[in-house]
This record gives sequence, structure tokens and C-alpha cells, in this order.
Amino acid sequence: MALNGTSHAAALAIAYAAQYPDQVSHIVSLGGYASGASAPGRDAGGAERSRVFQESVRVFWENPNEFFRKVWSLTLIPGGSPEDIASMEELMRRSSTGEVAARIFAVRDQADVRDLAPDVETPTLVAHARRDHMVPFDNALELAGLLPNASLLALDSENHLLLNEPAWDRFVSEITRFIDAMPSPELDAPSRSLTDRERAVLRLVAEGLSNDAIADRLAISTRTVERHLTNVYRKLGLLGRSARAAAAARFRDL
Repeated sequence: MALNGTSHAAALAIAYAAQYPDQVSHIVSLGGYASGASAPGRDAGGAERSRVFQESVRVFWENPNEFFRKVWSLTLIPGGSPEDIASMEELMRRSSTGEVAARIFAVRDQADVRDLAPDVETPTLVAHARRDHMVPFDNALELAGLLPNASLLALDSENHLLLNEPAWDRFVSEITRFIDAMPSPELDAPSRSLTDRERAVLRLVAEGLSNDAIADRLAISTRTVERHLTNVYRKLGLLGRSARAAAAARFRDL
């Protein structure tokens, strides 16, 4: 399956792919980042700003004058029309209480997949507005640099959440191109595209061994076994929960 993560959900998609590599065929990140404002090693003032912001959300989110929600909306979609801004404010008011919103922002700012990302070989499209007011473009550069199989898509927009604008049309077009590009041309000749190590792992899968048992047999880590299997599934054009069984069934043809 393909995962689409917008903003902090991009980190969730990466964490999921790291844990279940054989279940994810593609990742699309829009406005995402590898670590939040209060994650370890970030700007020293980030944690304090995050704490103050969360408290402001909790206190002012449901304020009838809507001033706080308007400031937040203008940060999310600074290029939006007055109607867009009003719609965003109403959506926020209806979808969450101040207490829940504050908790969501706390989780967002604590997100950190910098250690996981280098092991995620899932093809990833890192799309980001060049003038994003909410999550600066530098975050996209960091994220794309950490992922070993990432493509960076810079969008001509200032909106963190894309509106009905040219950047949105390009984003949709590039997603279609990205998804349709997989499986890769290597699938035309899978027997030539598999490495010796991938063949060794696949042979043991066909014998019915678990990933842990394969790791012991080949003297490698379980994470490395998972990474090899992800590559095998990609090259053979196999997706989803049945990929392991299908790969084992095709082993004799390789």
C-alpha cells in the first residue's frame, strides 16, 4: 500500500514503513519533517516555544472572538482567500476542543524519525512548498537527505496545506507519475535484478524460515533481512500482506 503523510503525519508514515517494510510500496510526504520543534537536538528555544504555543492553544482555541484560530489559519494557508480562512477556522472549531488540539500539537512537536529514516528504503516523494510558513523548506531538504530512496518535489506555493492552486495540480500530477513509475523497469528481468544476498534471503523465506531465523542463519540483523525483503518485493512487483507468500512461490522461477 502507499502511505500519504501531510505535515506531522509524514513522520508517522516513515515510522510505520520502518516497522512494516513489506507492507508499504510508496510514501508521499507533503509539508513533512523528520523531527519536531521540541525533539532532542533541535533549537534550544524550540521546546519552550512549543510549550507556550500548546498552552495558548488550550486556553484560546475555543475563544468566541476566534483571534487565535485566525492567526493559526493564516499560518497554514497564508495565500488563502477570506473564505478559505473562514472555512479553516470553522473546521478547526468543529473538529477539536482546545484540550485535544493542544495534545495533538504536543505529539507533533515531539515527533522524531531521524534515526529511523536512513533504514527506510521505500520509494518516497518529499513534496514541500518553497515558502511554507508553517514548516520551512529546510525541513524537506533534511528529510529527503535522510531517506535513501527519496525524490524532492519543490512546489511554488506559500501554503502548508495546498489550496486550489497550480501547486496542487502539480502535486497531484507528480503523485500519479510517482505511483505509476513503480514497479520499476527492473521487473522486466527480476532474475537479473536480485542481488546474491536477496536471493539467499528469498531462498530461506521459501524454506519457511522467519525473519529472525533468517537473520541467525545469515549472521545479519533482522532489520537487514526486512530491508532485503522490501527490495525483493519491489523488484518482483509484489505488494501487501501476500507479498511474502507470493515471493516464496516464485522462488523456483528465479
